[in-house]
Amino acid sequence: MYIRNIVVLIVTSIMLGACNTLPVGSNSWSPGLPVRQTDNLLAYFAVVRAQSAAELDVEHDKAMQQLAQYGTNPYRVRLALLLMLPNSRFHSDAAAIALLNDVLKETHAEPTPMQNFASFLLIKLNEQQRAVDEQMQRVRNEQKRNEELAQKLKDEQKHSDDLQIKVDAIKNMEKNMMHRDKHL
Repeated sequence: MYIRNIVVLIVTSIMLGACNTLPVGSNSWSPGLPVRQTDNLLAYFAVVRAQSAAELDVEHDKAMQQLAQYGTNPYRVRLALLLMLPNSRFHSDAAAIALLNDVLKETHAEPTPMQNFASFLLIKLNEQQRAVDEQMQRVRNEQKRNEELAQKLKDEQKHSDDLQIKVDAIKNMEKNMMHRDKHL
C-alpha cells in the first residue's frame, strides 16, 4: 500500500508539472529552480527507489551532509523522501515528518510549491500512520479476544474436570453400594 501511494504521488506530480528528470546515471542532485524543484525531487525519488541498500546508505549520508551544509527546504524534502523509503536501514517516518514540518514552518504570502509538496507528503505519511495504528489496534483487539477465549476454554476445562471428578465419585459410590448389597 505504501509503495502504491508513492507511485500515485510520483505519477500525479509528473502529470501536473513539466517533466524534468535527472539524467540516467547522474550521481549529483541540485535543488534547481523553484518551479522545477518538486519535479527534480520526484525524479530523484524514482532513481533512489531502485538503488541497492549500499547505494542508499551512501545517498543517505550525502543527503545528511548536504542538509547540514545548505539547510534549505529542498534538501529537507530530499532527506525526508529517503527516510520514507520502506525497508531501508535508515527508514524513519517520524524523522521524515519532522523535516517536512520544518518546511511548512516558513511563512509566505502563499505556500510555495515545495511547501505544497511537503504538505502532500505529510498527508500521505499521516494517512499511512493512521492505517498502521488502526491495524495495530485490530491486532491488539484480536489478541485480547484470543486471551479471553483462552481463559474461557481454561475455565470450561476446569469445570469439565470438576464434573468428571463428581461423576467418578458417583460411580464409586454406586460400586460401593452394589458391593455392600452383595455382601448383605
